[in-house]
Amino acid sequence: MSEIVSTADTLGGAPRIEGRRIGVHHIAARVVDGGEAPITVAAEYDLDIADVHRALTYYYDNPEEMRRVQAERQSVPDSVAVVRGPDDLEPKFSPNAKYEAAGRRTRPDSVRIGPRWRRPRCRCRRQRDSDEC
Repeated sequence: MSEIVSTADTLGGAPRIEGRRIGVHHIAARVVDGGEAPITVAAEYDLDIADVHRALTYYYDNPEEMRRVQAERQSVPDSVAVVRGPDDLEPKFSPNAKYEAAGRRTRPDSVRIGPRWRRPRCRCRRQRDSDEC
């Protein structure tokens, strides 16, 4: 049987089962919110049924701490950007960016073949620089 522990370097300090990265909130979400049987959760997480019941006991005995953990998990850190629509996205990377930054022009219809950029030949086998194809 394992104890319920909290360490700052694992799961962000959320209470968890000792020796595992399974938080009390993980088990509570599946049993309390999801309506799964504790024996099913124990089997899927490879835990003793006593560990699942111990986690649920901790969940009900410490409601303020569990609300705090849930609020922290649902909040977005300041270092993360929230994307609400296509206007929030940065433009995609251009494959010619390093050449454009160096002031070189590249042909939009050129492809990289080996170490050089070349224009592919057309199927009609006309002259390579012809724009008729």
